[in-house]
Amino acid sequence: SMILPKMFGSNMKSSYVLTHLKGLQAQYLAEMPFMESIMGRGNYSCKLDVEAGCRDIDVAESAVQRARAGIAPAKSCTADTAPCVTIKDFQCPYKNPKEGDKMRWDVDPTDLCDYYGSLTKAQNSDYFVANMAYAAAIGMTPMLPQREFLIVDEAHNLPDVMVGAFTLETIVAGLTHDTMNWIWQVSDERTFVNFKCIEIKEFAESLLLHAGRRRIFMSATIGNPKMFCEELGLDLAETAFIKVGYSSFPVENRPVYTRETGGLLTRQGQTDTDWRNTAKTIIEIMEQHPNQQGIILPYTDRIDKQLTELIAEINPAQARRLIGHDKTAHGRDAAIQEWKSSQGGAIMSTYLNQGFDGKEAAYCIVVKLPYLSLGDVRTAKKMKATPAWYSQQTGISLAQMCGRAVRSRTDKANTYIIDPSFWFQYSKGVAGRPLKDFLPAHLCESIEKYEGLTANGIQQKL
Repeated sequence: SMILPKMFGSNMKSSYVLTHLKGLQAQYLAEMPFMESIMGRGNYSCKLDVEAGCRDIDVAESAVQRARAGIAPAKSCTADTAPCVTIKDFQCPYKNPKEGDKMRWDVDPTDLCDYYGSLTKAQNSDYFVANMAYAAAIGMTPMLPQREFLIVDEAHNLPDVMVGAFTLETIVAGLTHDTMNWIWQVSDERTFVNFKCIEIKEFAESLLLHAGRRRIFMSATIGNPKMFCEELGLDLAETAFIKVGYSSFPVENRPVYTRETGGLLTRQGQTDTDWRNTAKTIIEIMEQHPNQQGIILPYTDRIDKQLTELIAEINPAQARRLIGHDKTAHGRDAAIQEWKSSQGGAIMSTYLNQGFDGKEAAYCIVVKLPYLSLGDVRTAKKMKATPAWYSQQTGISLAQMCGRAVRSRTDKANTYIIDPSFWFQYSKGVAGRPLKDFLPAHLCESIEKYEGLTANGIQQKL
């Protein structure tokens, strides 16, 4: 992301760099602090002394006068619930001025609120770092003018992220154009309707891809390049593919063990015996690594909660090694920092499935194969239309999960896939599509080299 624009000759304000997660933004800034990062409005405070969601313009104007007088706000709200969002005709002086339909970025960031100050710094940086969801949300506004490069890291996530970025106007236009490409669901309280498009390709350019004259999509798990291009509406004739077909990491450093299995945690399974067998297998693996850090990937929140409770019941000593977190960014970041500095901590998290740099780990446990839920209407429709897409999504997710601990040629860690359905899915798969056909060659190499073995070198058979 840093070097590619330099290879072409870097000019000021040349690159947007998009990541999938806020945590990855933090990794970028930790390694390359000369970049500037921007996140969604909810991560910043408003300068005005108003309640969240204020819709009274007189109240907002009074708050502006107090702010100009240097009076600290007694009340606070985040920038996403500030008057500049909730009041149509309110002109906040702490927001960038406009010239026509364009925003001015030549203003002093210290004269602006936290959100617009950070946005202005990013606009005046050679590297504007943001997460995909935020960039897609502002993609059709003046806040994302075209740059030379749009660089998307972990790009396999982009189609799904863009599905959630539609404005009301875009939804109406889409429904008018093609009703069969849209699904909708009424909330249980019957207070709102959620719309999603099934295929994003006809909207991808206007939503986000226009932001870069040249686009660079990076991922270790892009899957089928042709399918990826079709999802984003990219012209194959104008798209180049660069693929590294091998891993420079020694296979001895990245064994994948598949014979130590737990219970079957499918939607139809999940008996008490299955849950207990899974918890016991995790405990046994933790005991094999008594003073080493580990990563446990449960895939769903329900599995996370159930296994945490069972491990505490079965083996309190190993349960004390577990590190979990809530759904807030603060809770998650605190848990990661606690784990990184721990002696033998095991972090259990659905958030760490991809992108996370877990080089401190000596082992990683994949509890369940990451098949998408067919209870999701969009997933079911896409699978019916393109069956291979469903298997590819599973292959992408599993490859990401297996790549959390070994991050360089010198890192060493064991990965355990404890789903008992693994070998059936790997060799035969859903509807005759073996999962191995959708996994990177280097991962298949590790799986097949250590097939039938445990980390203790004991031969096990099905």
